Amino acid sequence: MRSAAAALLLALGAAPAWAACNVSTGERPSRTPFFLGIEPMDGPAEVFCKLQQLKGRYRVNLQFRDTEVDRTKEFDFDGARGVGPEHLTSFLQSLFPTERGPEFDPVDGKPFPKVLKHVVQGRASSLPGGGELQIPDVWQGARQLMLWEKFAIRVRPMPAPLEGFTLTVNFRPSPGRFVMEASGRRPSLYFRAWKPRLPLGSTINSACSEEIPLCKELPDVVPVRMSHEVEEVRLELEGDNLAVQAEQTLTNLETRYRRNLASSNMRDFDPVRGRGRVEIRDGATVITGESFPPERGKIGPSKVSVVYAEEQSEVSYRTRIDAYFREFRDALVRQQSIDRKTRTN
Repeated sequence: MRSAAAALLLALGAAPAWAACNVSTGERPSRTPFFLGIEPMDGPAEVFCKLQQLKGRYRVNLQFRDTEVDRTKEFDFDGARGVGPEHLTSFLQSLFPTERGPEFDPVDGKPFPKVLKHVVQGRASSLPGGGELQIPDVWQGARQLMLWEKFAIRVRPMPAPLEGFTLTVNFRPSPGRFVMEASGRRPSLYFRAWKPRLPLGSTINSACSEEIPLCKELPDVVPVRMSHEVEEVRLELEGDNLAVQAEQTLTNLETRYRRNLASSNMRDFDPVRGRGRVEIRDGATVITGESFPPERGKIGPSKVSVVYAEEQSEVSYRTRIDAYFREFRDALVRQQSIDRKTRTN
């Protein structure tokens, strides 16, 4: 008999034709979509909609991975995307100050205002962790703001039979997505923030920072884009002696994707030691299923995971969207140069 947790690990949801939460990137789906049809080009709003194919009551946790702060809220999903993306926006907005306030959140003492130190402008010549955007100010996106921080949405079901199951979607900030959102080619998710919490620069000489070089004309409350795209989808089940769940999950992965099976040790799977691994590759998507041995003195796997990620290659979506950003920026640089020459002639 298949356990409820194993069934969740293998679920493939189908979206209804109409739903309150039905945003789309407009991109062509990949050959092997991630869990629930999640795609590498999806942002947090699209993922929030697709997660609602998991019917029931869930704890949804928003994680800001660089600042290491998070907050959880409970949602009831009807299996038909009945909770609109505005509910995610409201949840997100509740975390950030839009006026003067304490450094630490009064609800749980977490320093959510510190997240705003990772806000950057399209014109930024320096990014947290290195790199630059340097969008020429001839384009309106140079003045717009985005959060440059790794982000995650973690979902845990509330019914006791599924205790130990976690679904985590990890996101990366994407300059290509930022450009597309600012151009109206992608759905946007954003929150409002109080300007003095941003990394504006020196208070002594009033100089703007490298992160927000066009700071002078910003209003007191500014919109900040969550221009993020999916990096990986991770499903995990933890508990004692998960031999049955491990064998069901990994064997079903092997059977379902046999055409693209890259490696498997399931013929030698030992339910006592618990070590199992299946890898699927189709040239675009990598799916890795694993079960992990228990602590000393116990038997059976203590953890089962299935991880969906994009194959890193010249034709991957990530490679293409990053190249799109560079080409877009280079075109603006050329246009800026032409405009300057025209003005001097």
